[in-house]
Amino acid sequence: MTYLSEAQQAWAKGNNPELSRKAGQLHLTAELTSIDQFNATSKVTVSWGKDNELIQTFWLSR
Repeated sequence: MTYLSEAQQAWAKGNNPELSRKAGQLHLTAELTSIDQFNATSKVTVSWGKDNELIQTFWLSR
């Protein structure tokens, strides 16, 4: 949830969110898809270990 909050704040300020981050054993990667100047989606993959991952898509708006 921290990533989502930071991504929304960055997008609201007119910046692109961070697209890669490591936190301990977790590795986060994101793909940003701009819809228009006010809206985008961020597809976030969190992986840990060799065979574990969680994928979620979030809506970002300004």
